Amino acid sequence: MKKWRPGTRTYPLVHLFYTSRIKVVSYLLFKNIIHPSRLPMAFVSVIVSLLGAPLMLAQQVIFQNRLKRIRFQNNPPVFIIGHFRSGTTHLHKLMSKDREFGTPTIYHALFINYCLIGGNWLKSILAPLVPNKRIQDNVYVSMDEPEEDEIALFC
Repeated sequence: MKKWRPGTRTYPLVHLFYTSRIKVVSYLLFKNIIHPSRLPMAFVSVIVSLLGAPLMLAQQVIFQNRLKRIRFQNNPPVFIIGHFRSGTTHLHKLMSKDREFGTPTIYHALFINYCLIGGNWLKSILAPLVPNKRIQDNVYVSMDEPEEDEIALFC
């Protein structure tokens, strides 16, 4: 895999668009002008979204009722809100080490639309596609590392 650098035309193998619902991808494609250099990424986004649609549908059918029954009365969620570069990620990673708190992993955040149905078999297939360091700051990442959930909100 080629290393991605700002200002180059090589891209990471996993992009947020690749795991989005086809409705989101098609909306973005039709409402925006796509630069010719980004057409391959747009094409892959559509193909991967179409391939993931059956998994998304299966996950929704199988887990929808279970997810609706979850209640947080005894253990309310904790939200970490702060300005970027203020230590919120560090706090999040520290809190994720405590078993009292639950936190999404990179696998859950990136592949939210089919992480429940995909389980470990899908994670093992997709893990080689995720870079081992974040592009913006060279920090180590893996599919099992805690991740902030704003990525999941995009999908």
